[in-house]
Amino acid sequence: GQIKAAREVAKKQQSEHDKSKAHVGTVGKREDFELTISMIFEEKGFYGMEYTHMMRDADNNPVVYKGSNKLAPRGSAVKVKATVKSHWTAQDGRIATYTNRPKVL
Repeated sequence: GQIKAAREVAKKQQSEHDKSKAHVGTVGKREDFELTISMIFEEKGFYGMEYTHMMRDADNNPVVYKGSNKLAPRGSAVKVKATVKSHWTAQDGRIATYTNRPKVL
């Protein structure tokens, strides 16, 4: 019970924190990003393994990449050149920048 309650509190705090962040980059433009990988989720897709990277830039803005390339281990700081795919905003105000075709520099 306590673990579930603590998880809900942490989730709410992270949600409130993400509401104060900003989108990064310009949609459709290929740009350089310096990011820290906070989490990586792995799942088996139709064409093999898919990795969802949850990352943050220096200003703690959330950046997400989902694809077949594993960029680096969790906790790593990486510099990538990637295309900004979209700027996502949830109904509750959380935001994220989605990227694709990242290349580690």
